[in-house]
Amino acid sequence: HPIPSRRPPASVLSVQATDDGAHPSPGAGMCRRRTGYIRSGHRGGAFSLTGDVFLMLPEDRFVFGLSAFFLAHVAYIVAFLPGTAPISSVWPVLLLGIFVIAMTAVLWPHVGSLRWPVLAYEIVIVSMAWCAWERWAQTGQAGALLALVGGLLFVVSDSVLALDRFARPFARAGAVVLGTYYGAQWLIAMSVR
Repeated sequence: HPIPSRRPPASVLSVQATDDGAHPSPGAGMCRRRTGYIRSGHRGGAFSLTGDVFLMLPEDRFVFGLSAFFLAHVAYIVAFLPGTAPISSVWPVLLLGIFVIAMTAVLWPHVGSLRWPVLAYEIVIVSMAWCAWERWAQTGQAGALLALVGGLLFVVSDSVLALDRFARPFARAGAVVLGTYYGAQWLIAMSVR
C-alpha cells in the first residue's frame, strides 16, 4: 500500500508565510522575542522541508525524515518557550504523557530497531505541543492559539502516519495525514503574524 509519509512540502508554504508581513511589535524586548520567534519558526519550517524531501524520495529515507522533523520540533519549542513560565497547569502534561504511553504501547511491538528514535520523536513532538499550550495559556494571544492548534494537528498527523506505517494501516490515512499536516504547518506559520 502507498505510504502516506510521502507528503508534498507544505513546509515551503510555512516558511514563506512567516516572511509575509511579519513585523515586530514596538518595544526592544518585544522586538527581540518576536524576531527570535520568527527565526525559530523559519528553522522549524526549513527542517520540515528537509524532512518532506527525505520522505518523498523513492528510496526509504524514513530515519532521515524523522531526524529532520525532530529538529523542526526542537526549533518550534525554541520559538514557543521564550516569555513563558515553566508550567501553568499540570493537565496538559498529564494528558500528553498518557498519549505518549498509549502510542508507545501500540507502536513498540511494530517498530523494531526504530523503537528508541520513535520514542524520542514522540517525546519531542508532544513537548512542542505542550510548549505551544503554555505559550497560549500564559499569554492568551491569538497567535499563540494558532500555534497551539497547529501543534496539536502536527501530533495528530504524525500519530496517524506512524499508526498507518507501522501498526494498523487504514484506507484514509493519507488524507488525514496530509490534511492535518498542511493545517499544522499553516497555523504555525500564521502564528507569527
